[in-house]
Amino acid sequence: MDKLKKYIYELVADRKLSAKEATAYITSLQKASEAKSDDIAIIGIAGRFPKANTVQQFWENIRFGRECLDDFPVHRKEDGQALFSDRSFAYKRFKKAGYLDEISFFDPDMFRISPKEALSMEPYQRIMLELAYETMLNAGYETREISGSKTGVFIGKDHVTGIEYRHYVSPDIFSLTGSWPGILASRISYVYNLKGPSIVFDTSCSSGLVGVHFACESLRRNECEMAFVGGISGLFYFPPVKEDGSLDQVESAEEKIRAFDKEATGTVWGEGGGGLLLKPLSRALADNDVIYAVIKGSGINNNGLSKGITAPNGEAQEALLKSVWKQAQINPETIRYIEAHGTGTVLGDSIELQSIINAFQAFTSKKQFCGVGSVKTNIGHLVGASGIVSLIKAVMMLRHGEIPPSLHFQSPSPYMDLTNSAVFVNDALTKWEQQDQPVRIGINSFGFSGTNCHVLLEEPPKAVRQASRGQDSYLLVLSARSEQKLQELAKQYQQFLLANRDVHLGDLCFTASASRHHYAHRATIVFDSYEDLLVKVNELKTANRVSAWTANPAIRYQRHEVVPDNKQTVEAWEIRERAKKSLDRQANEAIKEWIGKTSDQRLIWEQVAPLYIQGATIDWGMLYCGGRKLALPGNILERQKFWPAGAQPKKAEADFLYQVAWKEEALPATDSEQQTACDTVLLIVDAADTAIWRPLFLQKHQARRLVTVELGARSAQVAPDYFQVSRTLDDIAAFCAQLDLASLAQIVFMPPARAALPESLAAFRSAMDQTAGSLLLFAKALATTGKLANEIDVVLLTQNAQAVQPGDAACDPFHHMLGGLGKSLRQENYGLSVRHIDISPDGFAPEPLFAELGRKGTDYSVALRQNRRYIEIIERAKQTGAQEDSFAIEAGDVFLITGGLGQLGTEVCKYLSQKNKVKGDRARQDDAAGPGDVAGRAAGVARHKLGG
Repeated sequence: MDKLKKYIYELVADRKLSAKEATAYITSLQKASEAKSDDIAIIGIAGRFPKANTVQQFWENIRFGRECLDDFPVHRKEDGQALFSDRSFAYKRFKKAGYLDEISFFDPDMFRISPKEALSMEPYQRIMLELAYETMLNAGYETREISGSKTGVFIGKDHVTGIEYRHYVSPDIFSLTGSWPGILASRISYVYNLKGPSIVFDTSCSSGLVGVHFACESLRRNECEMAFVGGISGLFYFPPVKEDGSLDQVESAEEKIRAFDKEATGTVWGEGGGGLLLKPLSRALADNDVIYAVIKGSGINNNGLSKGITAPNGEAQEALLKSVWKQAQINPETIRYIEAHGTGTVLGDSIELQSIINAFQAFTSKKQFCGVGSVKTNIGHLVGASGIVSLIKAVMMLRHGEIPPSLHFQSPSPYMDLTNSAVFVNDALTKWEQQDQPVRIGINSFGFSGTNCHVLLEEPPKAVRQASRGQDSYLLVLSARSEQKLQELAKQYQQFLLANRDVHLGDLCFTASASRHHYAHRATIVFDSYEDLLVKVNELKTANRVSAWTANPAIRYQRHEVVPDNKQTVEAWEIRERAKKSLDRQANEAIKEWIGKTSDQRLIWEQVAPLYIQGATIDWGMLYCGGRKLALPGNILERQKFWPAGAQPKKAEADFLYQVAWKEEALPATDSEQQTACDTVLLIVDAADTAIWRPLFLQKHQARRLVTVELGARSAQVAPDYFQVSRTLDDIAAFCAQLDLASLAQIVFMPPARAALPESLAAFRSAMDQTAGSLLLFAKALATTGKLANEIDVVLLTQNAQAVQPGDAACDPFHHMLGGLGKSLRQENYGLSVRHIDISPDGFAPEPLFAELGRKGTDYSVALRQNRRYIEIIERAKQTGAQEDSFAIEAGDVFLITGGLGQLGTEVCKYLSQKNKVKGDRARQDDAAGPGDVAGRAAGVARHKLGG
């Protein structure tokens, strides 16, 4: 642009151009430059269509002119009969349509959804979740980098067809959330922890494309960094009957869509959906994303007052196209194709084509340069999803350089003159002609509601790929959640390689490593070239079992599963949590060392491969200095059938019932020769207990240095290794900041013992501050130092937190709470290896305790009772029939139920009322009494039930 400005200035200096004209030209150039920054990139796509479960299958169908309208699938008819047992399907004639092959299968584990909730969710919610996952996977954003990001979710859905499902499942909270229209988008935001806008649009037929428009506007306003846009149609849970006559005015009597043809009689319905991932073009280029197409502009308007509330308005459609073209600042003659709304109704199609013709005539007199067509002739009218599907068709046209045929077109409607217009109906497979300008495509989506939307696409900028810089060896990693799915993934990679023989091998391996989750079943392939990789992938495909893959030394496979530290018997493929953390640390330290020592890439890959298949979390950033994301195969969903009326067999209840138990084990050795003295031990103790525990630790603990922190009301240094610290974050953080964390080997946190439960709200709050409150303050202060380079052994030393033996006294709930809190802390702070030791004052002996403190074991919870050692285990619960209440419920008892007025609280109330005449007090955090009073009342109930 600078050269153009210089040329304009020269023309002004030579008096060949006036200053006013020069100003207008420069202003126009600046606006064009600014508009370019508004371009939006499409970086991921996915879809489900009639007779096509992937976008590639969909493209092959429409490219070859296949009509995908058919009878209702037989197995779905059986499901419908089971669901709607009160309806008779006999002797009925059913409509042809663009039906999905199946709608009842789902992978709930992938989305952290229970089987019960999955069954209660409307199938369209389940499909939309899977489409979101597949879209992000296609874009290379399966990894955790998307979690917590400012990504928006914009979903188009019509809410007329397929709203009966919730009436045939249990009426519970899951059926409510599983059918609530507004949760459709929010569920995706919830599953992926996305913080951008989350909205559902229903403008009838234009819903999906309207979502695209608002997503683009949200990106331009910086409301979100990326945007997932989806469209989903209504679903037919039983076959629509031909003779119902409800939509004869718009439905095709011959069950074909003849868009723009004079013999057109109406539309045919379809099912399906699609997803897109959008990002500002400048960001997509900088992030080396896959770019399928560029959105140059979009717009919406409404028909306003027309000949009927559902009648199309040609003037409104024409005005919309003109405004979008002007906004995009393009020459309309560069638009090579418009994917029309094209539903097959004579009136609607004629008005739409005439509006397109009129819009072009306002800019050019050029004839027959822009093709038009409608994907509805292939798959039917998908209503709320139709705009998204039309856009996906346009994206694939840009990607492959071809225009698929619009079906069933023989003679144009007599209501329009195509010959003397800018447009022609593209009824045959056509290749793009090479021109100087980029290829541009418009997409129309006009709603039954009167809301119209138009989007303008442009082919993506040519990707500039760097050479491999002489790389002669590569590592491809594959993973899946089961052996079967790993074999399927290998087959998909073989198909991908055969279809993409010029694939950039460095980008291939970068995407498979750095842009994918890594699951329990893992395989690696070290290879030297495309041909070498194809041969090895073929070996994977032809092997009957994955165990046979390792016959080739360049191919490795192993399964791993992370299990709790307290699991007693560990299988060959299992790895405890602490060992997993150690493996991660050792693997990445080793990789860093190898990179510094050698430039032999193959040698590095051969060292990385065994660590990866063992389960190590690799820092791929050390091994790849960037790369371009590719649309590769990825994790394959483990889908099961979820359908009411007993379609899915239930597991026995016993499989879901487990309980905590305590298993006695031998005490650790107390021989001082078997214990290794550690560097520094930090003892955190309450002021009331310092005089008891500090001398004992100085005498018994095998530590080179003991630092004591006495928690109380003030802060002061009493002696070189003896500090008083007040229970405030500022004072605790100041103390932690001066600690030498590099030499700190162990932290022992001891909450104060108590003789009885608190009697007042003030005492209750004090107990919370002395236990969970103080622990959380220390955890936060240590994390904010930024110095947790080495793993520190953190021991929570409690008293009577666990009821281990039948004769044990009642648990201290404040100490008991620390055991659960510690499990969360060890998951969130990798620098803190938290464990829990519980002692009892009855028969306490210091030797077993200090032996346990010096023991480097894998058990999280250990209880010491009268010179005996117990570890916490999880075992399957033993069911012996109906269980009697462990305590009596007497008439007049008062129970406080906290946590809200949800279904669980209601069920507890029902249960208690059936047992005897009791009084219930239901408290919520937003009660007028406030959370403090709720806590006080809870303390009162605890005293009543625990004998305090």
